[in-house]
Amino acid sequence: MSLQRLHTFEMHPVNKKFRCIVGCENTNWVYLSGAIRHEATEEHTLNVRDWEYLQGPEHMFSSPGLSDEDETLTRMLIGPSVGSDPPDAIFNDWQGPFGVTPLHEEGIEATPRDVVEEVDDDSNENIYEWLLPKVDYGYTNEDLPPSSPPRQEEPLEVEEPPALDTEFPSSDSGVFRQDNTVPDWYHAGIADNFSPQYHDDDWWPWRDREDAILDVMSAFPRSVFSTREIEATQWFASKHGVQNLPSMRQIKDRRAKNISQYGPSTDLRFSSHGNAFAQLDLGQLLSNEFANPIIRPHIRTLSEDSSELKEACQALKWSQEVTAELAGPMVRHDNHDYFVDEPALAEIPEHTGEVWNVVLPSRWYRRSGSIWARVQVLRIHPSLNSQLIIDGRHECLEVPLSKFLVSYDVLSKTYNIYGLPNPSRILARGCGTQHTPWSINTLTVDVLGSPIQSPNHWRVTAAGRPIHVVPLWLYCDDTSGNISKKWNKHNSILVTLAGLPSNLSHLLYNILFLSTSNIASPLEMFESIVEYINTVRETGIESFDCALGQTVLLIPWVLAMLGDNPMQSEFSAHIGLTGKCFCRVCNVRGSDKNRPPGREGQIQRVLEFTECGRARNKRETLEHLATQEKYVMEGAPTRAQALITDTGVKDKFFQHFIDILANATSKGKEKLRKGFDVDIREMLQDVRDTMPANIFGPTLQLAEFDPAADTPVEILHVILLGLVKYFWRDAVSRQTKDQKEILKARIDSFDTRGLGIPQPRGTTLVTYSDGQNCCNVYNTFKDAIIACNKLTVLLHN
Repeated sequence: MSLQRLHTFEMHPVNKKFRCIVGCENTNWVYLSGAIRHEATEEHTLNVRDWEYLQGPEHMFSSPGLSDEDETLTRMLIGPSVGSDPPDAIFNDWQGPFGVTPLHEEGIEATPRDVVEEVDDDSNENIYEWLLPKVDYGYTNEDLPPSSPPRQEEPLEVEEPPALDTEFPSSDSGVFRQDNTVPDWYHAGIADNFSPQYHDDDWWPWRDREDAILDVMSAFPRSVFSTREIEATQWFASKHGVQNLPSMRQIKDRRAKNISQYGPSTDLRFSSHGNAFAQLDLGQLLSNEFANPIIRPHIRTLSEDSSELKEACQALKWSQEVTAELAGPMVRHDNHDYFVDEPALAEIPEHTGEVWNVVLPSRWYRRSGSIWARVQVLRIHPSLNSQLIIDGRHECLEVPLSKFLVSYDVLSKTYNIYGLPNPSRILARGCGTQHTPWSINTLTVDVLGSPIQSPNHWRVTAAGRPIHVVPLWLYCDDTSGNISKKWNKHNSILVTLAGLPSNLSHLLYNILFLSTSNIASPLEMFESIVEYINTVRETGIESFDCALGQTVLLIPWVLAMLGDNPMQSEFSAHIGLTGKCFCRVCNVRGSDKNRPPGREGQIQRVLEFTECGRARNKRETLEHLATQEKYVMEGAPTRAQALITDTGVKDKFFQHFIDILANATSKGKEKLRKGFDVDIREMLQDVRDTMPANIFGPTLQLAEFDPAADTPVEILHVILLGLVKYFWRDAVSRQTKDQKEILKARIDSFDTRGLGIPQPRGTTLVTYSDGQNCCNVYNTFKDAIIACNKLTVLLHN
């Protein structure tokens, strides 16, 4: 534990107390611990920066206070750190070594020119000759290497000076000297290659570069540095000339302060099952991404119309399936905000050319770098001039944003000028063919199920702020919470912005840690996430957009849920691969007593497996769960279990409440057998009233998320660690001893040039074919067919 900038404090010569000398209000004498706390204050930091700025970029630390015994040396070094000076003294005429020196008689002032003639100002070792008593170091001045170069220059290569057998003089000899203080030539070979020119403000919110680097060293996610390791690193750095390193206590205190002020808050929450889990604030995580100038330019907030399918923004989920408000509710053009489902004035193509007309945007998207809109044309009702209705004779038109002229905000105030009725309420649609005249006699006017009311509620909520949608990739898996190999299961949920390009979204820097627990299940943690997303769906998350330089609103929604097969089955309310209905996507069945026996039944089973089965969907899943709840509330939990087996719908989140109700049913029936008068249904209803209103899985409570369709297959376990791994194990197990030697030789001679993989080892792949990891399986997949040629049955046979 030490002070980072000792030169900014004065140390009492008797009681070893410290006090600040850089102009802070608190100038009391305090012990070391109090001085360290004072050094961490904002007032002291700002004063130090101002003071060091006045000293220049190459400021040398002030010498400690001197005793009054050597008056000549005191006069020569008079400066900010003399013990008898007040803390707020300013020495604007201090000349240091170029003032009165021991080389001149006392009372005679020497000019800098006189000193320069006698002393070579390019060799710092001569200055040390003035300051130190004569000590025999075993070499002369001619043997010394050149002085230290400026920081911005390349480091000089110097020879190591000979070992010093003579000890430095102690403080009793008249000169106070710290153990780690050595002449400047010792540091001549050390240069700051990290940043030639930097300022402490560049490392905000840390105090300086040293603080930032040491703090980050203890936060590497895959290489955790312990306290002792960082202390060893500090010792190593100090021995190589690095100064002003903070102590571990200072690092931890400042980290806690930075996290509390700028980091996402961590909350300890409890699920409806009663289990605890830790969760970060999703809103703060997303806000930090949009305020990050490194990440923000790459985030896409609109879907993209493209002939390729490389990014999430180009997929149908974002561009067509979700509602227009989630796909992107608004865009800004020429200081006008255009919202979906709000009338606007735009230039559209007609058979007579381009004309201005009222349109109703239904979706915004990007195409070739420009923003486009799908719009429906609005026209005056053929018989009621006071209404606008949708022209249903045509499909939606595609209009670039550059063709829009007037937004609803302006149109609602000026519609009379354009000869239009009030556009705030659209009630009907005029239907007909493309060539049907716009007449009440030829059109069919259908009243809309729900009128389109303007302004859009997001315009009112935003209050002039831009709105961005933030689709999310959510990932969940069980990992070990230990650094060692001992398994300590923790369920963790991570989140990635789907708006990032795929080559960036998988970088560790862009994967955001959201929630974890070694007690609560993934669905229990997801319950809190769904609750938060549904809440901010109405209000948005206020954030600063560094690209726009203003406050915006963020609307998060779940694009897909990633994980391995068991995890995705759990999120899909599916029984798993071991069930009779083993697929979470469709209703294909495995063994079924309703199939014909024998060969005919086997053929039917294979045909069902190779064809696309009837897809599962969220509506069907909720119906099955509602039936299960009905059976349980009727006191027949076994019927619910039979339904689970028959449909493959098993919600582990809901199962917790089924078990409670089934246990209550058993106790009620036991009381009936003992002769008590018990109404089981009434008793179960009392138990049900203590539970949440919705006891089904949280993944079924997101409007845009269908777990049966939005849990994409995980290639790693299905292909590499599935088909490929077990094919290889089966192929190797069928080889004789001689054939295995041939197989090893073929693998060793396999040419991997052009594949970008290391040379495979035949002995390892053949001997340990039962326990291959992902990397080995991936390489095996590339050379297995060639290596196994004529040693195993071909797939098409």
